Amino acid sequence: MPSLKLHAKSGQFRAWIGGRYQYFGTDRGRASRRYDRALAEWLSAGRPTASKIVTVAELVTRFMENAETYYPSSGRYGGERVNFAYALGHLEPLAKMPAESFGPQQLRAVREGMIAQGLARTTINGRIRRIRQVWRWGAAEGLIDSAVLTGLGALQQLKRGRTSASETAPVEPVHESHIEAVRRVVRPVVAAILDLQLLTAMRPGEVTTMRGCDIEWAGTFATYQPLSHKSAWRGKARSIELGPRSQAIVREWLQPDLMAYLFTTKHGNPYAVRTLRTLVVRACEKAGVPEFSPNQIRHTALQRYRREFGIETARIVAGHSHMDTTMIYTARDRAIAREAAQRLG
Repeated sequence: MPSLKLHAKSGQFRAWIGGRYQYFGTDRGRASRRYDRALAEWLSAGRPTASKIVTVAELVTRFMENAETYYPSSGRYGGERVNFAYALGHLEPLAKMPAESFGPQQLRAVREGMIAQGLARTTINGRIRRIRQVWRWGAAEGLIDSAVLTGLGALQQLKRGRTSASETAPVEPVHESHIEAVRRVVRPVVAAILDLQLLTAMRPGEVTTMRGCDIEWAGTFATYQPLSHKSAWRGKARSIELGPRSQAIVREWLQPDLMAYLFTTKHGNPYAVRTLRTLVVRACEKAGVPEFSPNQIRHTALQRYRREFGIETARIVAGHSHMDTTMIYTARDRAIAREAAQRLG
């Protein structure tokens, strides 16, 4: 009988059933249950030998199982599994098609469907890129012929002004009076999050995951280094200088357990970015101000830093850099950021 074994390379449990390996994920309990079901189905079907043809559905399933371990649960790739799920959902009508038969014509048809749904051009390009990535992974795993990749790569991405797909509106700063109106009608913990964003230009995900252990105190200076952030996967560091007003907010919400999150919901969990956005949007309606998102507060803060200190300082505060990963956040950058934080943050 096929036995369930741990595959060292992928970290997943797998078994040779019906002439091919079937993967069941990294969690032993869930893998055992999936293995039992697969084995029962195989036995009830008379122990057939699986066809060498891998369908689109099978390729997608195998990829998503691998994604459970490949993509971490935090940082930029914390939501990447969700992004793949959205992208691969467009393939559902082609689920029974052999994966090797999925070529540029089929990919173009999938893209046209996205355009018809009203998705933005950049969103469509991102989803098409992820679909290609699944086929690239399948070729590397020996599930499909690598020659298929040449055809899929021939389809160029949608270009601005040359497609009927809509364009995403740029993220605009929000007026500070609107932020103040909102903070008056939200819970104190949410108001503290918005205040810190306005003072430091942090991304929503950076401020909602603050912990005491991630903050380095040195005299009158304090530096917050997020455990995970947008560019962590690139090997970039991210340091955020906290000025006197930011430090006052942090001290007010600092927990005795330095591993604990500063800002949590009533259930003791850190705020998810989507939850924070929903709360802010509802507060906008309650306060009678135009709707805005927490990420727009970051742009308001960066506008202030740019106005006060110039674009170079705003770039440093924002964490935008094109330097080599070994040179990220130099001593000069830290000095500039600290001076700015002492005055505005």
